Amino acid sequence: MKRSPLLLVTFCLYACSGDEPADVTPRDSGADRDGGADTPDAGPYCGDGVCDTPDESFVNCQADCPIVEACPTGEEGCNCTSSFTSGDTAFEAGDCEAGLLCIPWDVLSERGQDVMLPNQTCVKPCTTDAECGMTVGGDPRHCVNMDFEGASASVGRICVDELAELDAFCGGSKNDEVLVNTMGARLRTRGTQVGCAGDAVCRFNLFDTLNPDEGACVQPCGRPGDAACPAAFPYCNPIGLAVGTSTAGVCSVGRLGFGSPSNWTEADDTAGLTTFCDADTAADIVVLDLNVLDIPAFLCVEECNEGGTSPDAPCVSTDATNPVVCQVLDADTGDGVCIHSDTDAFPDSCGGDGAFGNGRGEWGVQFGEDDGIPARWCVDRLDPLLLPSAFDSAGNLSTQGDNCGRDLDVFRCPEPSFCAGDGQGGGLCLTGCLLQEDPTYCEDAHTALGLGTTNAGCVMTGTSTVVGLCGGD
Repeated sequence: MKRSPLLLVTFCLYACSGDEPADVTPRDSGADRDGGADTPDAGPYCGDGVCDTPDESFVNCQADCPIVEACPTGEEGCNCTSSFTSGDTAFEAGDCEAGLLCIPWDVLSERGQDVMLPNQTCVKPCTTDAECGMTVGGDPRHCVNMDFEGASASVGRICVDELAELDAFCGGSKNDEVLVNTMGARLRTRGTQVGCAGDAVCRFNLFDTLNPDEGACVQPCGRPGDAACPAAFPYCNPIGLAVGTSTAGVCSVGRLGFGSPSNWTEADDTAGLTTFCDADTAADIVVLDLNVLDIPAFLCVEECNEGGTSPDAPCVSTDATNPVVCQVLDADTGDGVCIHSDTDAFPDSCGGDGAFGNGRGEWGVQFGEDDGIPARWCVDRLDPLLLPSAFDSAGNLSTQGDNCGRDLDVFRCPEPSFCAGDGQGGGLCLTGCLLQEDPTYCEDAHTALGLGTTNAGCVMTGTSTVVGLCGGD
């Protein structure tokens, strides 16, 4: 099924319950440096930056100011030189200090050694944390496995300053030197050697830069001997991650929901590997770009086909709480999207903890204009959660909480509230209810939300005799 009608339609939001380099400010031209006009303690000048902060300059400060080195050659985490080549099985000490080894990250990454700008740094081999000592700040260092499976020589266990969780950046170097023909040096693990916690491994050589020692923490899965994925990242996404001479899946947050071919979050401190859209070839997954709704995110959606001219794609993904069904959007072709089967229930019946432990809520879009076809999904509630609004027992707004009508805030209303937006960037986190259902529902909801529970009940706030909002004193 090689069609993508979903990407060509008009999206209408409808109410439902439910490393770039740092900016550089050039210093003066340096014309007066030799004329004595500068203060005596100004320090050696280095192009458009200063030697003691080389990461702020696009020049090779070690060449222009050889007396000052931000990360002296031979020290742990800093540059080194060795003759290690592809096929060798033992690393050399090179010009590293005693007890250190020179790791050729470029050779291990199969980029080949760049004789002009080799990427080799000194590391300290170890077997236990106790051998690694303390950081400059007084925190204990860690001994982690940095093996690059399938390489002719494995890095083994080395000392690092910090541990990162899945999807966070990692790297074996702490040299922030800015080289003459690159726009940024090590921007992801600047000044720190970072390893990975638990069963995660640092997949270095991940980024298209001159620094193959940098990467992100991933947990390979799906191969014999791989550890089980952790509860927070339970799905083994068959992305096809190359790990040495083998291929592995990656532990991810799930098959559907938030994700993209790259990092969808607003922050720049994660690589996005755990939120890739499902790569299972049995499912036809497409990416809905929510930016057209002024929401800076992407949604992984499974396409399907049912009852049309070529019913060849049923919904593959399943959900123990809400099985998915095919919502047909084009009656002639049978093309549609897979949605949770019970999201029409009100209040929503989305279960599960979600990727952030905040539960899940119902959210939807409308395909087509005017009388378009709505489709709803259960999506994760995101951090940070917002403050919900409170109503009194007469249905009047008594406490106005946070605005949920902008950007990703629409997904930050706490369980079991939902964002009721006004379509103009405003909205409140409200708690819906059924007027004729269990009267204790609103008491439980207000307790969970930290709102008052006195006289809590389902209050009619409009003309509907079926649904209302939870209110109480």
